[in-house]
Amino acid sequence: LRQIFAPKPYKRVIAQAYGKDIRVYDRRVVEMETQILNALNSASREGGKQNRVPFGWTMFVQLSPTPLIDYYLLILEARHDGITILPQQVDQALANRNVPPELVNHILTALNVPLRTLRGTIADYLSVEKSLGLAASVVKVSEPELKYLFIQTNQRLKAYIVPFSANNFLSNTHQPTMKQLVGYFAKHQERFRYPDRIAIEYIAADLPQIQKGIKISKVRARQYWKDHQNAFTRRVKVKTKATSKPATTKSAKPAKPKFVSVPLTFEEALPQVISALKYAKARENAINALATIKRMSQSYWRKAPVTKTGIRQKPEKISNYKKIAEDIAKKHGLKFKYVRTKLLSPEGLSKLKGIGNSFILENGRPLFLSQYAFRVLPLIAPPSPKDTRQRLYLVQWQDCSGLMRSMGPNNKEDGFYIFRVVKVDKTHLPGSLDEVKNKVIKDYRESQGYKLAKKYAEKLRQSARKKKLSQIIKPGNLIAKKLKIGKLEPQTFPRRTWSWTGQLVPPRIKGVIGNPMLFVDKCFAKLWNQPTTQPDGTFSSAVIPEDASRVCYLVQSLEKEPAKEKDYKRIKKFLGRLILAQKQKSFFRAWLNPVSIHERTQYQKVSMR
Repeated sequence: LRQIFAPKPYKRVIAQAYGKDIRVYDRRVVEMETQILNALNSASREGGKQNRVPFGWTMFVQLSPTPLIDYYLLILEARHDGITILPQQVDQALANRNVPPELVNHILTALNVPLRTLRGTIADYLSVEKSLGLAASVVKVSEPELKYLFIQTNQRLKAYIVPFSANNFLSNTHQPTMKQLVGYFAKHQERFRYPDRIAIEYIAADLPQIQKGIKISKVRARQYWKDHQNAFTRRVKVKTKATSKPATTKSAKPAKPKFVSVPLTFEEALPQVISALKYAKARENAINALATIKRMSQSYWRKAPVTKTGIRQKPEKISNYKKIAEDIAKKHGLKFKYVRTKLLSPEGLSKLKGIGNSFILENGRPLFLSQYAFRVLPLIAPPSPKDTRQRLYLVQWQDCSGLMRSMGPNNKEDGFYIFRVVKVDKTHLPGSLDEVKNKVIKDYRESQGYKLAKKYAEKLRQSARKKKLSQIIKPGNLIAKKLKIGKLEPQTFPRRTWSWTGQLVPPRIKGVIGNPMLFVDKCFAKLWNQPTTQPDGTFSSAVIPEDASRVCYLVQSLEKEPAKEKDYKRIKKFLGRLILAQKQKSFFRAWLNPVSIHERTQYQKVSMR
């Protein structure tokens, strides 16, 4: 009777999916599978022979607060869709992902699991991969999308651009009288509203600084060089035999020189090897030390009171960032920087050296400090449980979710940071004119300067109807001195260009200091459909004001370069790959959202059964 009625914890139902029970046992199985995948990934990293982990299951559940359950739901979804993985496909995956048999045997021994369990684990992973691939196959790129993108990036305008800034004309303005000042302040009081501001404190680990204290032995360097010889090479031009045959045509181009990669000797590669090892060690030390600091700081929040909506409140006692950083620095022999800022706007926060450019990934995209830090209560409404699963947010004095990082030259991380918001000042109007008097005076004079800037730009546009701007504005003449520009050069630009992330961004244009996207769109709207020279022989030009930055631009059209059909055919496939990659990325982000996974699998959590 005791055996019959004894509780069996591993059979307890914890949830349902597709109308069937999920038990504690199922969760234990998927936990074991992820341990096997983690072991394979970790061992592969140590081998140093591949750039990415072979079975990155965590990529599927980056957004999930319950990664094990959601990964299991993705496995169930693949099974529900009838996806099966054959044994030969498992073997092929191990071979293709550079997982040698000896590594498999090592994992089996270390984790004490049979081979069939490891095969089943990899089959489950491959089934999720295949399921995602089939789901994403519905993402297509249409011909209109391709042509629109081609026109945006290949239609170009060549023009002279002359900026007229309010600052160029401040010397022509006067100090306002008190009456003018009072009237201006009353009329434009919103201009002097204090923005939302916050103060943060943070701990910075500067990798170049940490590398200075790291020493690498020659023995360690030699071993690293042996394991990574393909990474240390130089390009050598291949010598070709001279030929006495003359070129068949006058336009024949000489053959392009060929290059081959030649491995560097240990002595040649030694500086690069030491640099790579120092960087790797500095990165490891910084991450480990900051993670320790973060764990120590977060320990105070584990017993923090929680609201009905699941938001933690500030505990009675919190950590001392400065002291913890000093203690860990002494223990690990590292140098950390502790900073507590004054009240700053998002713009001011982004200008902080190092941490100002730092980011954390959210939904696969970088979330920069100036965005993340301002998602703090009470600057935002208390988020719902659904919001907290999809977006990062902060409570005052709460540590950031993970390590922030900044990127240096060659797209390498050069700093890691943890931070918390220590003070919040919500937007409000100034109490009186005296509180912001200097700002009001400055703004008044800038408004007068901007009026003059627009007036002079329009006056110069009339002169530019009959002459090119390069003939009117010459280095050293009065106009050039007034506008603080040198030799005027024409600039050619499209509506949009590609960023290093593969996204469309406005082009960089010399002299445009405000909103480049707004400027470019207005340029094409005003000048593209006009001839560069009007029927009466005058040049086409336009004044483009930008009130937000108090700059207006005189643009004189010189030439229009339409997008060519032959170029479209040449790069059509390339554009298609770019658009498809972006659309698939968006698709995966939505498909792997925990809410979406739960809806597709009809997931329901069971409190107790």
